[in-house]
Amino acid sequence: MTDIEGTPISRGGGYLIRVGWRAAGYSVDRKTEKRYWLIKGALLVLAILVGIAAVLAAKFVLFEIVAPIVSGHTSLIKNYPGIWQLMIYLLTTVCGGLIYLQIIAVIGRRMVRGFAARDEGMPFLEQRRLAAVFRKRDIFLILIPLAVIWFVPIGFTMVLKVFLSLLIGARLAESVYFRFVSPGKNRAAGSR
Repeated sequence: MTDIEGTPISRGGGYLIRVGWRAAGYSVDRKTEKRYWLIKGALLVLAILVGIAAVLAAKFVLFEIVAPIVSGHTSLIKNYPGIWQLMIYLLTTVCGGLIYLQIIAVIGRRMVRGFAARDEGMPFLEQRRLAAVFRKRDIFLILIPLAVIWFVPIGFTMVLKVFLSLLIGARLAESVYFRFVSPGKNRAAGSR
């Protein structure tokens, strides 16, 4: 009988990817890992482009078609265009993000057929904890895009500034929460 050498990941192929909504870990070969990250990146670019097109289409439909029709009954759309634009941005981001994640989950599960799962995955809160930024320097670096958005004259509208600030602020709040309020397992990572 021979001794088993290496770690469970290196014995199964050497590269760990996490797929599906539960982020189940699979040990795969280098080719599968590269293909998975390439497809994931390409789909992210496609999702961003489709999201921008959806925002432009929704703004056109709302302000050019719907607003004139309902202007006789209510002036909410014309009086508060910024709020409506912000709602369009947020709804497109949430719905598009969920669709993107579902597509990635399906593609990932198909790509790992034939490979053994290394774990069952993890709950959503633990996934967010692993994705959070823990070092103080990295948390500070999240503030730089906020400063650029608000203080560098790059021509963003107020609605776009608020939207981008909400996205970056959510990432910052998540990192601060897991760093200081609920450190959990990654407390040692945060102290570096």
